[in-house]
Amino acid sequence: MTCKKRLKKSDGSGTFSLTRHPRASGGSVNAIALETSGTHLSFAVWRQGRLAAKTFIDAKWDHEKIFWRRFPETLRRAGLKIKNCDFFAVTRGPGRFTGTRLGLAIINTWAHLYKKPVFAPTVQELMAWQCAQASDFRLQTSDFRFLCIVAFSGAFTAARVKPDSRISPIKVYADLKNLFAKQPKSKKEPPALLYYVQYNLESEIKNLAEKYGYSTVKQEIPKADALALVAASRPKTHPAWIRPPKLPLPLYLKQNWG
Repeated sequence: MTCKKRLKKSDGSGTFSLTRHPRASGGSVNAIALETSGTHLSFAVWRQGRLAAKTFIDAKWDHEKIFWRRFPETLRRAGLKIKNCDFFAVTRGPGRFTGTRLGLAIINTWAHLYKKPVFAPTVQELMAWQCAQASDFRLQTSDFRFLCIVAFSGAFTAARVKPDSRISPIKVYADLKNLFAKQPKSKKEPPALLYYVQYNLESEIKNLAEKYGYSTVKQEIPKADALALVAASRPKTHPAWIRPPKLPLPLYLKQNWG
């Protein structure tokens, strides 16, 4: 069954129109979304309200090389020109220094050149939204719904996402044990844990989550096609919407690089 996301176009109403299904009929919105914060590279092209192309790959350390090798041809096949986009979307971190910087540099350049708005949420916000939309995931709690952890390059961040989609300030911790020990205990139901970490940290994450009693433990990798959908559903007043000349600023895992 085709699942559509019907929203008004950006004509003053404050929202755009995209469809969930690549063959579903929809509005005429064009958009490019890019996610490069961690080990995965993901980009998506929406043309006339339809998902025209997407790429999702474990790029390890080669985000820039893979992106410029694949994206131009992908865009050509989608039949879209960058200047014809209605908006761009990119995560601003937290994430690895090189990856986060690359995604924001590309999107900020396009936004500046073509004077288009940018939707730039945190990685944790996108992770929580993706998980909440999953048909196999339901969690009811009046405390907080998700604890989202992102950990690369030896730094660890956590943010809590409440049922109304509000996200707490992202805090950086020296180690994972310290991160878990300092989280407030849920008064009613244990929250779900979402994580996006280096592969060598997965077992430690799961062990600590079991020790501290989290109800669900799930890896949630941020994806560009989901990023475009969440952008379309957020009104222009949402703080993640940014217009030139003010452009999105990066949020790195390590704030001080010596």
